[in-house]
Amino acid sequence: MTLAVDAAMPFALTGAHHLLRESVRELAERHIAPRAADIDENEEYPEDIFGLMKDQGLLGVYLPEEYGGAGMGVLGACIAIEEIARVCSNSPLFLSVFLLATRPVVIAGSGEQKQRLLSGVASGELRGSFSTTEPHAGSDIAAMRTRATLEGGEWVINGQKSFCTGSPRADFIVLAAKTDPGAGVRGISLFIIPRDAPGLAIGPP
Repeated sequence: MTLAVDAAMPFALTGAHHLLRESVRELAERHIAPRAADIDENEEYPEDIFGLMKDQGLLGVYLPEEYGGAGMGVLGACIAIEEIARVCSNSPLFLSVFLLATRPVVIAGSGEQKQRLLSGVASGELRGSFSTTEPHAGSDIAAMRTRATLEGGEWVINGQKSFCTGSPRADFIVLAAKTDPGAGVRGISLFIIPRDAPGLAIGPP
């Protein structure tokens, strides 16, 4: 099979992007690189790295400015993730997982959900997680068994997920469930599950 590659990139880095890359690289090399081995060896949740990224305003680098973010979009997040991942494979998950958890809210959330959740993540007051993977199906979302049914005006969700990164510390989880099993992947909906939702159990790492 032959792949054709278009040499013209569909985007260009702005001055702000270059500045972001330089500042995150310096931050990562100075503060995160010295911690990387310990984080791996101790299988540690790096609370100090979360605090560092919170203090530097990086948690909302991709979120709209109206919700306290830097407004640099997904490209900005990719730049920051890449620079942190150069020195540590765990620490950039604060950005990538939070991006996964907030992107559906940006696209389809209500005004109240955006104000509460996006602002909370940008400020570091809230942490999100994203859940699609299931024990029997892996990341084949078409084979998921988790179901959501509307009963008496409330959604009732039944199922089991796995590899839900960051869920033990998350304040909310954006979770995929089938609401119309006969419609295949088009019958899947995303739900915002608060950490204290009745019936929610988070197992050990």
